[in-house]
Amino acid sequence: MSLVHSSLSFQAWAVPALLLVPLLGALIIRLIGRTALPGKDPGFSLWRDVRFLTMGTLVIEATIAIAMWVAFDPQAPGYQFRVDWAWIPDWGARITLGVDGISLVMIVLSTVLMPLSIAGSWLSIKTKVRTYYALVLVALAGMIGIFVALDLLFFYVMWEAFLVPLYFIIGIWGAQRRVRASVKFFLFTFAGSLLMLIAIVMTWVQAGATTFSVERLPALLAATPGGTSPIWLFSAFFLAFAIKSALFPFHTWLPDAQHEAPIAGAVALGVKVGTYGMLRVAMPLFPSAVMEPRVRNVIITLSIIAIIYGALVAMVQDDLKRLASYSSVSHLGFVVLGIFALNTQSVQNAVMVMLNGICQVFIQTHEPPNLARHECNPNVDWRAKIVELCFGSSGGP
Repeated sequence: MSLVHSSLSFQAWAVPALLLVPLLGALIIRLIGRTALPGKDPGFSLWRDVRFLTMGTLVIEATIAIAMWVAFDPQAPGYQFRVDWAWIPDWGARITLGVDGISLVMIVLSTVLMPLSIAGSWLSIKTKVRTYYALVLVALAGMIGIFVALDLLFFYVMWEAFLVPLYFIIGIWGAQRRVRASVKFFLFTFAGSLLMLIAIVMTWVQAGATTFSVERLPALLAATPGGTSPIWLFSAFFLAFAIKSALFPFHTWLPDAQHEAPIAGAVALGVKVGTYGMLRVAMPLFPSAVMEPRVRNVIITLSIIAIIYGALVAMVQDDLKRLASYSSVSHLGFVVLGIFALNTQSVQNAVMVMLNGICQVFIQTHEPPNLARHECNPNVDWRAKIVELCFGSSGGP
């Protein structure tokens, strides 16, 4: 048995480390990080360079995630690497963290993609470099927090910790139309966040105002009939996650945001935290609403429209980033359709399609440098790019 697998201490500190490492990295960057000025700073040390500090932080983060993958026991039931700390006792809120097979896959994907995106845009950020990389690390901590949170209130805090840095990353370091894109991103995600907060509070009240635990709430809600209809509560959660996922017709913010965002921001936007929220929060809390035929018919109809609409619009794009964005809308339709088909095979394949974002990252980090706005160039062999896109779109290995 491997040392990592047999170490109980690793089980205890692995998930907290995933959250703390990027936050500590962001703090160190803000305190001592510097950007080299060629020819003007002969005493500059590479260990203080913000890019090297960021990359070192991300490598440590990815190493922990891969070690968790090695130590994870797929045969064990329930969540692994669990920690449970008191947070706000009067509300019953706790910092409860843990991972299962789905969340671990998303964690490994996220921690591997981020250093690739930083490497692919190594010298592209010229202004306020320290702040940019610090915000990237804070956004990563929020993203990881979404995947490990087992308390609804802590989940919401991590959700906001992920979205707020992205707003500034798009608005400050984005391309020419970054302000419009960031405002649009803010308005959509603010509406979704407000819906989620209202749904969380109403769910907590309906369950007796004693806990925010996603493990205990389903039983408490089932034991307290009456109150707000589960369909309405489920709808609020679903709309919040659908907006972030860019499911049709809530997709219009994604092409602008992903097109204008720097590479690290575009990669973070491509991680499917919204569909993960559907699987982890909305569906387990309100199974009766999920099984309601009217609800499923609406969701499946939106998914089919997204599949067709996203594919047709992607076909006519002459801009690589927008092509990837609209293809993501189509992919998202397949993911949601698979989730709400409600069988093992469909959910497994939905998770597989969620992982196709790595193709988008590969394309964006290998664009020819002369394409300032990512237009298709007849002098560039785009056949290889199309092959990459097709393999990623298939959700295959």
